[in-house]
Amino acid sequence: MAIFLFTSQSELTSQTILGANVDPNRYIFSIEKVQLVSVQPLLGSELYDLIYAGAEANTLTGDYLTIYNDYVKPIIKNLALAEYVSISNMRMANGGIFKRSPEGSEIVEKDEIDFFAQKYLSVAQFHIDNFVKFMSNNSIPEYKSSQTYINAEQNIDVFGGWFFGEDNNQTNEY
Repeated sequence: MAIFLFTSQSELTSQTILGANVDPNRYIFSIEKVQLVSVQPLLGSELYDLIYAGAEANTLTGDYLTIYNDYVKPIIKNLALAEYVSISNMRMANGGIFKRSPEGSEIVEKDEIDFFAQKYLSVAQFHIDNFVKFMSNNSIPEYKSSQTYINAEQNIDVFGGWFFGEDNNQTNEY
């Protein structure tokens, strides 16, 4: 059974660098993965379920519509594109995994692809950080710090690197 996607093919192709001629079957799974693996933990199960049902029925209003339009959709678009970019030239078939190269083109090097993907990860992280700020300034009853299976207040970082701030999850006991 297909899940309702928080962003559409036309939104993704009109608001990112993804071309409209790319077969949606090549990247839809990236949207689904990001929605379930990154956005659901960010929102927590109760808020995710409410946003999911409201978005699918087109009945979101107020802060819920703001969360959906200003945070969820941009996060998904940017994370899904970053995910897809890193694997877009790969194909898996019965004979194994293949790298495609259209005639008259050159394959982009892995470090260039990683750089490109990192740009979209950075934009997604910007929206995640802004979502966290929004949630700290607004009272949304379905957004809870502890829920069954999903922790809405866990730190969601979409990329690694140096961190010089305070780690609230680390204790100084030896």
